[in-house]
Amino acid sequence: MLSGLLVVGCITVSSVRSPVPSAVGGASGVPTATTGPTLAPRPSLPPSLSPSSRPSPSPSAPPPSATPSSGATNPPPTGLVGDDCTAIPSFDPSASFPPPDLPVDAVLLGEYPTSVAGQPITDAVAIPWISALCESEGQDGVDSLRDEGSILGFDLTTASIGSFDVTVGGDTVSVTAIRTPGQDVGTLLTNDLVGAMIGVPASSELTTGTVGGKTVSISVGDGDDSTYYYETGDTLFDIDTAPVADAAAILEALP
Repeated sequence: MLSGLLVVGCITVSSVRSPVPSAVGGASGVPTATTGPTLAPRPSLPPSLSPSSRPSPSPSAPPPSATPSSGATNPPPTGLVGDDCTAIPSFDPSASFPPPDLPVDAVLLGEYPTSVAGQPITDAVAIPWISALCESEGQDGVDSLRDEGSILGFDLTTASIGSFDVTVGGDTVSVTAIRTPGQDVGTLLTNDLVGAMIGVPASSELTTGTVGGKTVSISVGDGDDSTYYYETGDTLFDIDTAPVADAAAILEALP
C-alpha cells in the first residue's frame, strides 16, 4: 500500500504503473499476474502513504533512470527552512477528521466512487500532503521532504493524499490515493528512489496484470491478499492487502 501513515481519518501519513497489461486467466477465474517488463527504477500508493516511514534515499545516488552526462552533478539540497506549517491549523487525528478548517483537495475527492458493488464508501478524505506532514513531523519533515525532492526531481510537497474505506464481499478494504498535479505520478512506480520516499515497493518486486478491467501493478502477498497499484491521470490508487475479487470490484468503480 502507499506506505506507512500517521492515521488521520483513514489516512496514514508517512502512497502502477503497468505499461504492458497482461492477460488474466486460470480455471479458477482468479486473475494471474505475470511479470512485467523490466522497468526503470519505480509506489503508495505501496503499502501506503506515510512520510514518517519512508526510507531516505542516498543524496549521493542519482535516480536509477537518470544518466548524468560527464561531469554532471545532482543539485544540492536547498537547506532552506520553510514556514509552510505556520498556515496549517493543528488538529487532533483521534478526533473528527478532517477538521472543517483544513484544506481539501476537491479534485482528488471527485475521483473516488460513491459506492462499490452497491456498498457506499466511508471515511473519504483528501487533503494536501503538506497538511498531514506538518501535523506528523512538523516543518522539519516538510523541509526534509523538499530537499529529497530537489535531489530526485520530484516534489511531493505539492501532492495531495487521501483514502476511503469500503466493505466488499464481507471485507473492509482501505484504499489510499496520491495525486501529483503537474508531475508524472507513474514516476512513483518506475523510479525506485522516488517511490521509496512514500514506501512503494521496488519495481523489481511488482508484477503487472489486469484486474477489474484495469491495468495494475501488483505486490503479491500471502494467500489471496495482494496490494494493487492503479495509475489514472495524475493519481495513483493503492488497494491494500485485498483478495483479488474485492480489488476487482473496487477497480471497476474507479475512473
